[in-house]
Amino acid sequence: MQRRGLVLAGGIRSALRVPVWHDDFAVTLSMLEDSPSSFRGPQRMAVHYLSHRQPARSLEAVRISRSAYARDPAIYITGADAAFTLGQYAVADSMLAGLEQLCSGCPGYYTIQAAAARARGDSAAADSLFARRPHP
Repeated sequence: MQRRGLVLAGGIRSALRVPVWHDDFAVTLSMLEDSPSSFRGPQRMAVHYLSHRQPARSLEAVRISRSAYARDPAIYITGADAAFTLGQYAVADSMLAGLEQLCSGCPGYYTIQAAAARARGDSAAADSLFARRPHP
């Protein structure tokens, strides 16, 4: 009897959560609401802001994410991209130094982020990222 109640409660909870999976942005907002101390919500918002040409907001989300958990390489490459877009080259280089501490010689991060920058029309940030990628 308890198992049925548990299954029923789980089914109801799942049904109520279906709208959260509408799209990536809805998932991100849910993460921010459900887990405010997690680094993932701000990390995902940083990417969202950057893709919507809001680099200052992206960089702020990077800082929030990094203060919650500083061991995820993806946040550093996103931060570098946002900083390059803003013309904050010292900040970008600092972000890339943080990336290199976590993932020494990982050119894939640079290549992927440079492609994202180029796709949103920011060739200067893309060129800066590509030029700084480590060579194996």
